[in-house]
Amino acid sequence: MGVFSFLRGSQGERGETGPQGPTGDKGDKGDKGDKGDTGPQGEQGSAGLPGPQGPTGDKGDKGDKGDTGPQGEQGPAGLPGPQGPTGDKGDKGDKGDKGDTGSPGTSLWTDGSGKVTTDVNVGIGTTEPGAKLEVAGGLTILEQEEWQAVVPEGDWVNHGGTYNDAGYFKDSQGIVHLKGLLKGGKVEVTIFTLPSGYRPEARQLHPVYTHQGFIGRLDIFMDGRVFLTDGMSGFLSLDGITFRAA
Repeated sequence: MGVFSFLRGSQGERGETGPQGPTGDKGDKGDKGDKGDTGPQGEQGSAGLPGPQGPTGDKGDKGDKGDTGPQGEQGPAGLPGPQGPTGDKGDKGDKGDKGDTGSPGTSLWTDGSGKVTTDVNVGIGTTEPGAKLEVAGGLTILEQEEWQAVVPEGDWVNHGGTYNDAGYFKDSQGIVHLKGLLKGGKVEVTIFTLPSGYRPEARQLHPVYTHQGFIGRLDIFMDGRVFLTDGMSGFLSLDGITFRAA
């Protein structure tokens, strides 16, 4: 072995750890671990938005009748009902006492068949009548006859529409009144004829309103003929014509 020989001595002390070496390559993915234990329940979340309304359910069975409630206050009085039928006629009353004797009557009235006449002035509402009949102190109502229809002659006819048909009547004072609107006839012809009792004592001349505003002339003769002497033939108004009967 040579001049020097190597003798193995005892192991020396461990040296200091050297610096960390470089990171090695990434190892393969390990197997999936076991499922962990269930964690504690979390706090309740806030309420969600209402869901859409569900379909209407089937109608339930009718419930039992409830107990009668307390009586309400009395309502206002209703309207009066219709009048009831007329009752039976009552028994005749006892005869009344005899009245006082009236004032003496007048001997100036003469009784006739269905009439009473006198030749002195008669007052109603006055003790000093100044005429054959004087009515004083209030409204006097005298019955008037109805309008009589005119029968037009020739081509004249009632105008119609909203206008009066031709007619006449005599009031309680003997005044004859005419009315109505006629159309279609000619001038210088008889329009109609008034009957006896409705005719003038003498020939009458009256201005009348005719077609296109023309003022015409209407003659009424003693024989009752109503004659258009002048005017326009489109229409003729009789309204407002009056005269005293013979």
